[in-house]
Amino acid sequence: MSGGQPWPDLFDSRAMPDEPGVYRRYLDALGRVTNLLLEDASEASWHEVLQLLAEAARIDHCALYLNQQGTDGRVQAVLRSFFPSGVGVSAGLQSLDCDRYVLLNDTLQIGMVLTKNMSE
Repeated sequence: MSGGQPWPDLFDSRAMPDEPGVYRRYLDALGRVTNLLLEDASEASWHEVLQLLAEAARIDHCALYLNQQGTDGRVQAVLRSFFPSGVGVSAGLQSLDCDRYVLLNDTLQIGMVLTKNMSE
């Protein structure tokens, strides 16, 4: 065992945490992320922010993409940080052309949370 907490089976209703517990976990993570970014909003703190978010959401990977305009004038989402940092990210995921992924772009533009399986 790696020493970490085992993740519960999300389809087993007995393993699901109570709703107030989930809210407390998310609010605690939000507070910690806010404090971290208020102290240091540099790129160096992004990895720690992603780690906190991954732990709160109980996920294995978390990525931060920032939109920027490409040389051709089109908007691209460019990978800025990834958790865990030791994992390689394929070249195809280094930047995403927002025109090519319309549904993804629309989802992010209106502020919706994006959660997908790796296969998706």
